[in-house]
Amino acid sequence: MRRLRASLSSLAAALRLCVVKLLLRLLGVQRTLRLVQGWAHRPGGETPVNMAEANRLAGRVLRFADRIPLGLTCLPRSTALAWVFWRRGLPADIVTGVAETDRFQSHAWVETPLGHFGEGADGVDRFAEIWRFGTFQGKGEPHVG
Repeated sequence: MRRLRASLSSLAAALRLCVVKLLLRLLGVQRTLRLVQGWAHRPGGETPVNMAEANRLAGRVLRFADRIPLGLTCLPRSTALAWVFWRRGLPADIVTGVAETDRFQSHAWVETPLGHFGEGADGVDRFAEIWRFGTFQGKGEPHVG
């Protein structure tokens, strides 16, 4: 039963990644985020997520993002991960930032009360926040930093 649950959870992560990639292309960022956030709302039923569980969920999403040949960049990965966190009741923001270097660099990651998640989340300190959306500090509305 445990193995079946893990397989279904992995399949759900892969489907979320594909849906997010398609929606971002068709609807743009803000409309996609509002739609995904609405789908993620699950009244009652939220279970507390600790750091180990958050790391497991993030690892599953990022592992499948590497396996799906869709050219998934940090924004669809972060959106899918935030969707998973929101679904589990964990407040999360999708944050985008730019690095102050000699060439333009941008990145997206997820912030929660438990910390930063997503690919390259360890290096987010070098990025200046320019935009945030979510239920943690963003409170469900886009916020320009």
